[in-house]
Amino acid sequence: MSIPRPDNPPVWVSLNPKDNSLGTSWVDQPWLPFLNASNVLDYFAQCTLFYDPHCNNEQIRMQRLSLEHLKNMIGTEYDLVHFQEPVLYVIRKQQRLSPTETIPLSYYYILAGSIYKSPDLWSIINSRLTNASHFLCSAETEMSTYVRYHPSNGYSWDIKSPNNANGRVSFAPLDYSKKETEDTGTQYQRKNVDNLLGSLSQAFPYKPLPVVEHPFGPRTLRDQKSEQKPPAT
Repeated sequence: MSIPRPDNPPVWVSLNPKDNSLGTSWVDQPWLPFLNASNVLDYFAQCTLFYDPHCNNEQIRMQRLSLEHLKNMIGTEYDLVHFQEPVLYVIRKQQRLSPTETIPLSYYYILAGSIYKSPDLWSIINSRLTNASHFLCSAETEMSTYVRYHPSNGYSWDIKSPNNANGRVSFAPLDYSKKETEDTGTQYQRKNVDNLLGSLSQAFPYKPLPVVEHPFGPRTLRDQKSEQKPPAT
């Protein structure tokens, strides 16, 4: 069987976000004691979840031909690309264009008899970004419970870090049922602040604006700047 080869063969890439086949698996227990590299493709053909019945492998099986005939055909086929008996087998679904040219479509692996579909690059990146976003949001929500604000001190962290028996530090949020007392200054503190402000005002006295000569009377720099402002439009 031969299929005409197109001039510009398409590249098949599976990036379907709704594809839930990554979370499913298939296994046939009676096959497991006899599973090996020579019959693993026949075992994979029993999996209707991932196996395409219109592939070239199925035509070879129906005609009872050797797998070497796949190289002379054009179309979808499955090939065993790696195996580590009796635990791991990696099968690649590919589009054959010529005896020496193929395009990978997807990968499947058989681990301890269970068949899984390998995730594509889009699924891996999407999963990593989703996990990172989840942990960042959880960390932000957790840290926001430790933020405190006081008018005189501003924002600060209030984190309890009791020492556990194992030496690890655990962070526990504060008990909001207890009303926090307002930190007010004492009479001694207020008096010291007044003395400090008085000494600063003596060391750095206020300097009035200089007076300049004006034909309509004395004008300060403030009046002079206000006269230079353009009229509002």
